[in-house]
Amino acid sequence: MRYLQCPNELDLNNLGPHVHKIFMAGGITGVGDWQSEVIGKIFSPRYVYKDLVFINPRRADFDIDDPGSAEKQIEWEHRYLNQVDEIYFWFPKEAKCMITLFELGWALGANKKVKIACHPEYIRAFDVREQVKLRAPWIKIYESLDELYENFYVL
Repeated sequence: MRYLQCPNELDLNNLGPHVHKIFMAGGITGVGDWQSEVIGKIFSPRYVYKDLVFINPRRADFDIDDPGSAEKQIEWEHRYLNQVDEIYFWFPKEAKCMITLFELGWALGANKKVKIACHPEYIRAFDVREQVKLRAPWIKIYESLDELYENFYVL
């Protein structure tokens, strides 16, 4: 397993077709480090045979008030979202996740493989469920991070 955290870089195109690349999209500001939690629980002996790369947009240090930092963050996320095989989405109850909503709409429109977890108390839970139902009714929406990593698999 490999792990890429923003703002670090990794040339995903040179990893080969056998490497499965997963982007961790979801709440960051005001939300605990759920990305590390999910990755830590998924990375277990039952999955070590898979060649995985987890891409985490959460920076260790980020100044949200610096427009230059925000621009670099958005560009970094855009670049890697376009290169991955799968996107994990988490909509927690603690944040609005406006960018994540935008990314979900894009991913569904681009026919990206996604896994979605949406806390029942997320402020826009109804919208997430309805949009997914209309655009991709075959996608199951989990209600917790536990359900997300319990249903982890790589095709």
